[in-house]
Amino acid sequence: MLFEKSGNRLYILLVVVLVITVGGILLKYSGNEGNDVGVGIPALDTTGINRIEMIPKGGSLVVFEKTGEDWVITLPGGTGKKVVADGTKISSMIFTLYELKVINLVSRKKDDFAGFGLDTGATSLKLFSKGESEFELLIGKSEMLSPQEMGTYVKMVSADEVYLVSGFLDMSFNSDLTLYRQTKLTFDGSESWQEINFSGVENISLKRAVTDWLVENKKVDSAKITDYLKQLTTLEVRNFADDIDPAKLGKPKSQLRVKTVSGREFEISAYFNETDTLITSSLGRGNIYRSSKEEPLYFKIFPGLKRLE
Repeated sequence: MLFEKSGNRLYILLVVVLVITVGGILLKYSGNEGNDVGVGIPALDTTGINRIEMIPKGGSLVVFEKTGEDWVITLPGGTGKKVVADGTKISSMIFTLYELKVINLVSRKKDDFAGFGLDTGATSLKLFSKGESEFELLIGKSEMLSPQEMGTYVKMVSADEVYLVSGFLDMSFNSDLTLYRQTKLTFDGSESWQEINFSGVENISLKRAVTDWLVENKKVDSAKITDYLKQLTTLEVRNFADDIDPAKLGKPKSQLRVKTVSGREFEISAYFNETDTLITSSLGRGNIYRSSKEEPLYFKIFPGLKRLE
C-alpha cells in the first residue's frame, strides 16, 4: 500500500512538472505582444487565383498573370517584357502554398521578425483572384530540422504570428526566374506526332505510318528517328536572350512544324545573328532561347535529312 501511494504521488508530480514545462514553452513563444488578426495560416482557395506578385529576397517585383490558358510573367527591370511561363510550374508553386504544413507557432513579437528573416529581407507573396487580394505571405529564413526535413519561417502580412512550416520554401520562391519560365520547346510524347515539317535551309516533310516515319514514301532509319525524337521531346533550354526584342528577329532561317493526331500543333523557329543562333517556340511566346557554341541547339532541332536516313 505504501509503495502504491508513493507511486501515485510520483505520477502526480510528473504530471505537474510536465504541465508547468509545456505552459512555460507556450508562454515563451506566445508573448504578450502582437494582434489577433489572421491567427493561423488561412486556407487558400486555389481555384480563382489568376495573379501572383512576388518580390523575392534580394530581387525585384515579378508578376505572374493568367491570360486565357497561359500564365504570363512580366519580367523585372522596368522593361515590361512579358513571356509565357510553364503552367505546371506555376500550379506547383500555388499548390506549395495550399499545402503548407505548420510545425509550430514560434513567436508573436515584432522584435523577433528580423531574427526569423521576416523583416526587409523576406520574400513577399501576394495572390489575387479577380483583382482582390486573397493571400499575402512573407517567407523568411529556412533551417534544417533533421537530416530528412527542412523548415521555413513564415508570417501572414496582416498578422504578427510567426510560424515554422515544413519545407524549404526558397526552392519554390526565389529570384531565379528559370524556375517558372517555359524551358521546353515541344509537347511531351512524340507518340502522338503525325507530321514533322522542316522549312528554310532544308525542306523536308516527315509523315508517320503506324510506327515508321516516311519522307516521300521512303522509310527513314528507325533508330535514328527514334533517337532524334527522344532528344527533341526532352530538350530543355535555360539560356534566355532577354536583351533581344522578338519583333526585331526578322525572318527565320529554319522552321519546324509538328502536328499531332488530335490536330494540336507547335512551331520552332531559328534565327541567326553575328554571334548566336536564336530559337523561339510557339509554346513559350515571348521567350527567346540563345544557343551558344558551348551548347549548340540548331542541329538538335534541325538535323537534316542525311542524319535521319
